[in-house]
Formats: sequence, C-alpha cells, structure tokens
Amino acid sequence: MDELCESLVRSTLEASGGNVSKAADALGIARTTLYRKMRKYGLGRKKQAEAPNGNEGA
Repeated sequence: MDELCESLVRSTLEASGGNVSKAADALGIARTTLYRKMRKYGLGRKKQAEAPNGNEGA
C-alpha cells in the first residue's frame, strides 16, 4: 500500500510542476500532510540553483 501512495504522491507532484499546494489540492489532503508524506518517502523539494556567493578566490 505504501508503494501505491508513494507513486501517487510522486506523480501528482510531477504533474503539478513541483507545486506542493496544487498537488495537495489534487490529492485532497492538507499541504502539511503532503509535506509529511514527502519526508516519509524521501521526496525533497527541488532546490533552486545556488547563486555564487562572490567570496570565491578571496
């Protein structure tokens, strides 16, 4: 059952472009519940590219 839930969460997040609020709405669950499931299944939020800090080579 957990594999089915993980697959559903994964595919819904992909379909929403990573938008957690939209994915939670589509799944009919609270955003906090979706975050809990994401943590349980090791599905972290996509990180934005880090900007250089300007301290390199100093």
